[in-house]
Amino acid sequence: MGAVVALVNQKGGVGKTAAVVNLAASVAAEGARVLVVDADPQASASRALDPAETPFSLDDVLDAGYEGAAADAIVTPGPVEWSGVDLLPAELSLARRDVEQTIGSEQRLRRALAGVRDRYDLTLIDCPPSVNRLVAGALVAADAVLLVTEPGRDSVAGLAAVRETIELVREAYNPGLVMVGVLVNRVEVHTAEHARRLTELKGLYGAALWQPYVPKRAAVAESHGAARPVRSWPGGGARDAAEAFAALARRLLAAVRSPVAVG
Repeated sequence: MGAVVALVNQKGGVGKTAAVVNLAASVAAEGARVLVVDADPQASASRALDPAETPFSLDDVLDAGYEGAAADAIVTPGPVEWSGVDLLPAELSLARRDVEQTIGSEQRLRRALAGVRDRYDLTLIDCPPSVNRLVAGALVAADAVLLVTEPGRDSVAGLAAVRETIELVREAYNPGLVMVGVLVNRVEVHTAEHARRLTELKGLYGAALWQPYVPKRAAVAESHGAARPVRSWPGGGARDAAEAFAALARRLLAAVRSPVAVG
C-alpha cells in the first residue's frame, strides 16, 4: 500500500505548494509513481502541474462519497517534465467543504482514496493554509504529516496550531497518524532573521528538522509560474534548489517506508 503524506502549515505564503510539486517530481525521478492531491481551493498545485483537461475535481470526488471515487478524477500533467506524477485536481468550489456540517465528512477523502492509493508509491496532499475541515479530512486520510515552514515568525507560530489539529485528529479519527518531520523552505542562511528562526526551529523540533534546507532562489518561483519542476529549470539557482528537493525526496521516501513519529 502506498503511503499518503499531508503537507501542512496554517500560515500561507511559505512555498508549500512549490515544495509539494517539486518533491513529487524528485520522487518520480527516483522511479516511484506519485499522486498529488490538491486539497486547496486555490488550486495552485493543479495549475503548476498544468493538465490538459480536468473533467472532475476533488470537490466532485468528495460529493460522490463512495470508496475509490478518486479514480475517476485523476489526470496526467501536461508537461512531460512531470512524468511519473499524476494529479487529483482542485477547483474553487472546494471551498464550500470548509462549512460542511455533514456527519462523517472528515472521512470522505480517506474513503475516496481507498484502493486508489495502492497504485502509487507515494501520495502527497497539498493542504490549504489553515486548520479547517479540508485539512482535517487530509489528516484523516494520511499516514503521515510533513510540516512545511519558512524561517519567519508567523510561519513558525503556524506550526503550533497545526500540531494541535494533528493531535485532535489522532484522538478522534486516525491514531496511526505520525509527524515525520519539518521541511524548511525559502532559507537565506546569511540573514540574521533567518539564522535566528532556524535556531528557534532547532530548539523546538531537534532531529525532526529536516536538512538540507531549501534555499530561497528566484528559479523556484520562475519554474513554478511556468508549470515546470525546478529540476528542469536552467541556472545555478535552480540547481541549488533542485539538489535540496532531491535530497529531501529521498528522506521522505525513507521516512514513509519506516515511519517513526517525531513529534
